[in-house]
Amino acid sequence: MIVIRLYRVIPLVIALAVIALVAYVTISYLRSPLRAKEILIAVFSRLNTVGAAVCLVVAAYAVFDGSTVFAELAGSCALIFLLALGITLICRHAFLKHHPEYRKKAEKAHLISRGKKR
Repeated sequence: MIVIRLYRVIPLVIALAVIALVAYVTISYLRSPLRAKEILIAVFSRLNTVGAAVCLVVAAYAVFDGSTVFAELAGSCALIFLLALGITLICRHAFLKHHPEYRKKAEKAHLISRGKKR
């Protein structure tokens, strides 16, 4: 029954796709396509995790409140966010498989001072 109600979250799916497309094109133009992929994976991992958690909390509240319409809507949104999180994690795995140098984070540079500090 929840699959039938997924049509209600089509605007959410479209919004996520538009955000991803605009961000990828912009970052690719300003930096590089690899950096754009890295940033999108990091942003969408956090965005989908937070979105799924919020939707699950709203769905649980709606169930306890007795509002089945809101519970189904929030559950559908949570399902979409969890599906998007799964896709993001698959993309992250493929990205790191083809570009293992991105596994290592850059270290901060330490400034070597000359003489006494003032």
